[in-house]
Amino acid sequence: MAPSLIEANGPVGVFDSGLGGLAILFELERMLPRERFVYFADTLRCPWGSRPPAEIIDLSRAATETLLGRGAKVVVVACNSATTTAIDDLRATFAVPFVGTVPAVKPAASITGAGRIGVMATNVTVASGALRALMDSFAAHVSVSLYACPDRLVELVEAAVTDGDEVREVLGPIMEAARADGIDVLVLGCTHYTFLKGAITALAPGIALIDAGEPVARQVGRVLEQQKVLGTSPQIADVEYIATAGPETVRLRSNILKRSYLAHLQDSVTL
Repeated sequence: MAPSLIEANGPVGVFDSGLGGLAILFELERMLPRERFVYFADTLRCPWGSRPPAEIIDLSRAATETLLGRGAKVVVVACNSATTTAIDDLRATFAVPFVGTVPAVKPAASITGAGRIGVMATNVTVASGALRALMDSFAAHVSVSLYACPDRLVELVEAAVTDGDEVREVLGPIMEAARADGIDVLVLGCTHYTFLKGAITALAPGIALIDAGEPVARQVGRVLEQQKVLGTSPQIADVEYIATAGPETVRLRSNILKRSYLAHLQDSVTL
């Protein structure tokens, strides 16, 4: 796409099924403080992780159309399920750069000392061909354990509940399996799970955690630079929130989740 088709003063668009993509947004704010952002959450239909692929594609198209209506100069698919299912369709449908979010299998496979890594993800991501392709390309030399997680984890984060008895009760069997499998690196393959780092570490100390926030933010910066549309706002990053249900609740819960995110910023491997 020619750089002239997008405006430098436009916002960076970010979408997710709900609040998980805020983990990507917070990294973008941190690394690209002179940009404006529009964040779209499909809170009416969240979670997407157990929906049929065709429906995820339709929902991703609708989210993209909303962001483009706000003048987005690049669209960040801040959802592993949507990226593994829909990003090829989005790139074929819309004339705007897309940056996706995929499980960080490659770096996990490169740093494991035990030769065993794990991937926590939604049902649709675990079943996706995209994840299998990542494993075949970058992790053929190590053992990979996949943990398809219940929607309840996403629902708890949507309520801004990131630790406590219920969170640990849901995480418990997953972390028990991870310990039994002998993994030493765990990929958080859903952006919602980034907010559960504290609880995960408490249940499985010694396992390194990897998420995609920092590499995605770096890639967005590269795309903006290549397109010559880096923001020049003198203000600290400004965010507009859009939600299909409860936009004010999204704004309020984003403040709670941001505190959790910053508190556990150092709990994952820096890529």
